[in-house]
Amino acid sequence: MNKLIFLKNTASDVMGNNNKVKEALTVGYTRNKLETDINITTKLPGEMMNQAAEVYYSGFKQKFDGLLMIPRTREQALHILKESMDCSMGIYALDDGGNLVGLVGLGCKGRGFVKYRWRLLLQEFGLLGAILRKLIKFFEAPALRKDQLRIEGVVISEGAQGQGIGSALLHAVFERARRQGYKSVCLEVINTNPDARRLYHRLGFKDKGRVYFGLLTRQAGFTFIWRMEKNFSPTPKTMSPQSKGLPLKFQT
Repeated sequence: MNKLIFLKNTASDVMGNNNKVKEALTVGYTRNKLETDINITTKLPGEMMNQAAEVYYSGFKQKFDGLLMIPRTREQALHILKESMDCSMGIYALDDGGNLVGLVGLGCKGRGFVKYRWRLLLQEFGLLGAILRKLIKFFEAPALRKDQLRIEGVVISEGAQGQGIGSALLHAVFERARRQGYKSVCLEVINTNPDARRLYHRLGFKDKGRVYFGLLTRQAGFTFIWRMEKNFSPTPKTMSPQSKGLPLKFQT
């Protein structure tokens, strides 16, 4: 059984080394008597954009193919994702070899991890196809309050599942939300993923209601979603990196 080891690095520890505020969270897990470090970071190197698109598409393939994008080919889907991702709205898990093993995409009022550009949709699908996909994306995302952070999706690569990386990513989301002054984190869970819903309940999320779609979303692998939300008191602004004009980071 893999064992998670949390290696705690506080902001003051990192400041002492680098003279700047950073938040560091490193997760290690022991597998077959070998320890591998998992680094949770908000910084994704540019050369890893293709890998991020691959991981995100693979994790939500049925949902993208049957509802959110309806691409003609896998290559088209990856191209659109790569061009539509705002990597500053993500948190990433990298193994000790620098490989991406998981990520969480976030959204806030006016911004999102995946946001289709009108010109790109026109080029790929024509006018009617672009309108259809814009409408689907619009209705798929709930209206957010200014003090609300949304988890658009959490995905862990197949070989890294079951090691607690998803939980580590979610805790990084909570820390980011607190530091940036959000009062709650919300998400949606499809009815065919009860394990995820149980995990979110354990992490403090509460059910906020169900939305039924029936046959409209059957091709995407679900018929209704649960809306969930976790509320908390944000860190006082005087203690946050943002109040000092510095960016929030989660990397060592």
